[in-house]
Parts: sequence; structure tokens; C-alpha cells
Amino acid sequence: MKIGVLGAGSAGSMIAIRLANLGYQVDLIDRQPFPITEASLHNEGKLHFGYVYAADTTKKTAMGVAEGSLSFLDTLSKELEVPSATFSKSQPFYYGVPHDSLLSPEDIADHFSYVDTLIEGHLAASKPVAATDYNAIGFDPDQFQLVMQTQEISVDTAQVGRLIAGCVGSHPNINFRSRTQVQNAATSGDKYRVKLAQVGGDEGYEDYDAVFNCLWGGRLQLDRHLGLDISRPHLMRYKVAIKFDGIRDLARIPSVTLMLGEYGDVVNHGNGSYYLSWYPVCKIAETVGDNPDELFAAFDACDKEGVVRRSIDALAQFIPSIQEFHKHLNRASVHGGIICSWGHEPIPDLDAEIHQRFDVGVNRSGNWFSIDTGKYCMGPNMALEAVDRLLA
Repeated sequence: MKIGVLGAGSAGSMIAIRLANLGYQVDLIDRQPFPITEASLHNEGKLHFGYVYAADTTKKTAMGVAEGSLSFLDTLSKELEVPSATFSKSQPFYYGVPHDSLLSPEDIADHFSYVDTLIEGHLAASKPVAATDYNAIGFDPDQFQLVMQTQEISVDTAQVGRLIAGCVGSHPNINFRSRTQVQNAATSGDKYRVKLAQVGGDEGYEDYDAVFNCLWGGRLQLDRHLGLDISRPHLMRYKVAIKFDGIRDLARIPSVTLMLGEYGDVVNHGNGSYYLSWYPVCKIAETVGDNPDELFAAFDACDKEGVVRRSIDALAQFIPSIQEFHKHLNRASVHGGIICSWGHEPIPDLDAEIHQRFDVGVNRSGNWFSIDTGKYCMGPNMALEAVDRLLA
């Protein structure tokens, strides 16, 4: 069986590794020179339990992300053949609820109690922080009506990416076709003919018995070439991550997510590395269309230093010590990738599908598999599911 995997993000790479570990030969195709270079690298790396998805009243998102997160490290450890202790973990997250949150602190506290039942037996439950302790953990007490302490953590996406890329590069059963763009695909008898083009080079075709479409930008467009019914409204966004490395004097900055609204996140990895994001600034561009080129162009043209400065200032309104990052701008990097979600509605609309990540997964038509991971933490689990469905 000749198998093609389109897109070498975390899901695509893990599908290729899983198949290769089972003895199958796999072509892994990506437009970048290395695996794990876009959205799978440039995100907060959070192993979500579902706390932030309080607007999803069905609770299905929390169930899905918690399942993926609780098995995330064990799955990577097994497939990459590295000890689970290898993976670096951030300081645990606090969740802060500002006064203009879209949901009341009572609704959020009720949701946290539900999520706690999902992780019972694995990790300690969340707990509220006394208002008198807000200053001690770095929060401006005037900005919050509730702060919750959790056991949720982030992994170091760069470390995970290096381990995955190393496995891809060394595995004898994986042919990594780098700097190769997927232009279109069609059925050809009982096979799938994929048109490929080397970046700045020749075009050609490959026929596969099975294909896993793990692209972010252009995934739905490609699915339409195969006749999949993708009639639902969707939104593609280019979102960047701000990362600081090699800073040793800001250890007291907490890992924090502000909810619920157009806020941001901070991750303290505990080793001098930090992740910052302020959504209204770090969402560089969005489109309701299928063509990702305009998003890439928007990132290329954006004022990256301005993105860093404005994000620091916005986050510092809530966590005053964040202002200290202005002294370390020379250690900042700004990179990103495309993320896709259903619906067109913005975050302030509580009914928007952007508040949900349960209608995702493996969409199959014959031996064409379209993979929507939904969130980073769900990628490894979904990779195993996709392979199992092919081989069932």
C-alpha cells in the first residue's frame, strides 16, 4: 500500500510515524524544509482539560480535549520511543476572569467544577485563589473578579517538534518530501492522484492508495477536489506566537489564561523561555475563503516589533510584571501559522462555533482521510485514530 500524508504538522507527522512503526512506507509532504514549523510549533502547547471552553454548554469540547491531553505525553513517549520524563512542562496555569468577561464568575466556577470531574483520579482539582493573594501571584487585584488555580500545563512545542522531526528524519520507512507544495488532488481509478510542485521547481504527480490530508491552510479546498461536502462556513486565521528565550530574571511571572473573551495567554516554561499572546494583536489576519495565500502575505507584511510591544502592554494591564519584557525585546521572536475553525462569528458572540472544538476529527471518503485536530493537544490521539481507521 502506497500512503501519502499531506502536511508535516503534529498530526501529519504522528500519522506518518505511527504507520512507519507498523512497517508501512510513507511519503510525508510539506512545503517547509522541516516538519513541525508552523502552527504545531507556534502555539502555547497547552494540554487543555477544557477549562477555557466554558461557553460550550454541551461540555463536549472539554471531554474531547481532556481525553487528548491526558494521553498526550504517553502517546508521544511510545511512538517516539523516548521516556515520558523527557518532556519539559511549564508552570501550572492560573485562570483569571476580568470584570468584562463574557461569562459570570459563577458560570465559570460551575464549569471548572465539571472539568474537575473529567480529570479526577489523574490530577488535583482546580481551586479559587483568595483575593488577598492576587498580588502575591502577580495579578492586579483591581482587574479580576475571580482567579482559579489549576494543574493544567503546557509542553515546550519546540522540544516536542525537535523530537518528532528527529524521528521523521531518521525513520527508514518515512520519505520526507520537503519544500513540496500540494496543488490539487483527484481520484484516478481506485487511487488518489496528487499534484505536487517543488517550491520554485518542477511539478509532478504521485498516485497513492491512501491519503491523509493534514494541511491547515488549503485543507478544505483540497477536500472539495475529492468531492467531500464542505458546505459549512469556516474561518481561517493567521495567529502568531511571541516567544522569549534565555531570560532568567522573570521567574515569578505566572502561566495564565484570561477568560472569557478576546484576551490572551502567558506561559512560563520554567527554564527562561516564555510564550505571550494577546488575541486582538496576535490574530494577524483572517479569511472566510479557502485560499491561505493572503494570510501568509499579511504575516510577512505585519509590524512584528509592534505586535510584541502592544501585546506586552495589553497583558501588563492584568499582570503588571509583564512590562519587564520590554527590557528583553532583543530576545523576542514572532512566528505563527494558520488555524481553522467552523463558523464566521467572532469570539464576543457566545453562540459562535469558535467556542467549540468537538465537531472535529477524522473525515473519511474511501481512503481519503481529512484530519481536523481542533487543538494541539488532540493531535497524537487523532493520529492513532486515523491510522486505526485505515487499517480496520
